[in-house]
Amino acid sequence: SPSSASNVTHKPSQPTVAASKLTPPVENMIPSLVKQSASALSPPEYRNHELERIIADKKNNSELTLKSKSLIDQDMEIVAYYALRNNEALKEICLNGNHIGDEGTLTTLDLEHNEIGDNGAKYLAEALQDNKV
Repeated sequence: SPSSASNVTHKPSQPTVAASKLTPPVENMIPSLVKQSASALSPPEYRNHELERIIADKKNNSELTLKSKSLIDQDMEIVAYYALRNNEALKEICLNGNHIGDEGTLTTLDLEHNEIGDNGAKYLAEALQDNKV
C-alpha cells in the first residue's frame, strides 16, 4: 500500500529511516515476548533445540533459511532472541511454509540509530508493502 512507503523519510544530507515512524521499540516485536528493555531481554523459556541448533550453526551468516520447519508462534521468540538480536551479520531470513500465526508475526521493526540509505529504505518499503499485520 502507498502508506508503507510514506513511513520512510529521506534527508539528502543524511539518509536514514525514521524509526519512530516505522514502529515502537523492539520489546513489542513479538507480542508474546515478556515486555522488558531490549538490553535486558532474557532468553525465551520455551525451547526448540533443533531450531536453536540451526540458528547457532548459522550465527555469522547473512542468510537464515527456516523454510518448512513446522515453526509455531512460540518459535518466533527463539528466532527473535537468537537470530535477530544476536546475529549482527543477518540480512535475510526466510520463514515461509511454517505454522506461524498472529502471535508470531512481526509487529515491530526498530531501526533507531542506523544509517540506512536510499536503497535500504526502498527495500524496506517494498518488503513491508504487503504486510497485512
